[in-house]
Amino acid sequence: MGGLWRRLKRRVKHVLRVLASLVFGRFRLVPNRVLFRTFQGEYCCNPKYITEELVKRPGLEIIWALNENAPADDVPPGVKIVRLGSAAYIRAAYTAGVWCENGLNFVRSAIIRKRRGQTYFQPMHGSLGLKRQGLAAAEIRARADELTDYVISNSIFENEVYRTSYWPTAEILECGHPRNDLLVSGDAARKAAVAAKVRSRLGVAPGVHLAIYAPTFRPGGFVDSFDLDCGRFRRALAARFGGEWLLLFRLHKRDLEKFTLASEGCLDVGAYPDIQELLVACDAGVTDYSSWICDFMLGGAPGFIYASDLERYSADVGFYYPLESTPFPVCTTNDALEEAVESFSEERYKAKCAEFLKERGCFETGRASAAVADKIVEAVNAKGRR
Repeated sequence: MGGLWRRLKRRVKHVLRVLASLVFGRFRLVPNRVLFRTFQGEYCCNPKYITEELVKRPGLEIIWALNENAPADDVPPGVKIVRLGSAAYIRAAYTAGVWCENGLNFVRSAIIRKRRGQTYFQPMHGSLGLKRQGLAAAEIRARADELTDYVISNSIFENEVYRTSYWPTAEILECGHPRNDLLVSGDAARKAAVAAKVRSRLGVAPGVHLAIYAPTFRPGGFVDSFDLDCGRFRRALAARFGGEWLLLFRLHKRDLEKFTLASEGCLDVGAYPDIQELLVACDAGVTDYSSWICDFMLGGAPGFIYASDLERYSADVGFYYPLESTPFPVCTTNDALEEAVESFSEERYKAKCAEFLKERGCFETGRASAAVADKIVEAVNAKGRR
């Protein structure tokens, strides 16, 4: 029965693509039209930072596809917004010379079909690990490689992840992740402006230190592992680093409706669209298996791993390397986390971060947004000469 249902779904998707192609495929391809979207449906992640560089380049028509209720305050002037799922979005997808997204939405789409002359950039949303990728069906993996022209990497390690998951043959651009330019760059004024913006939007009082707790999603829907003791963690941070602390709690999009962490001194920031801005504003961070912690280390702030379901998650999903090989203290209990915070050594952490990045061949430079923007402009200009 399962096999029959899968074949039926494939057939329905094929029919939908054919119909959409007949309707929207008659529209002329616009070489300088660039369409962005994210799996979050919001203005965030790598596509956001590529856009901020592209708007400086003349002669491009930039379109962003957002969820119906997604905030658009930060979308640059001149960028057109269409709503995901609308006829305007489908038309943009069929007519844009360039696609750019951080997930596999175009790959999985039952309606959208890549046309000859379109170029697909894939910056994804991961980094230097930690959990394994490529768990989708073989059909999706094959289609991803077939459709994608360029994937964006920040390390030799990530190159190998791409080659063994979704993109065994697609061209890899080794330039770093655009969203990390903000963390890697030495532009102190820009970082300060972003931190001030975050604090203002969240209503954080002056002088209060921010930490972030952002666990990854659970494939089986298990949320019982989100049991970090918020108050105890904040007290440990205060004991080790001084001052008053507020803990920002951010669930993965897939788990937002399953769990909430109600505790004094803990603020839910699940609705804040761009985690990268939160990372810039935070003085400490804790996750379980989410790769944002590998971005966070680039800014130099202390990071910790709290993973009370480590054994189960390891069996269900798996890791590319032992978590103990990362710079982050690995804790499976609140007792261990408290001890790790209070005994934290900046000197030891800094040395471990440098060693970790060297071992994985990281090539973040703070110029990734410009490098990807250059490649997009090159692709657009090549189409114009045909």
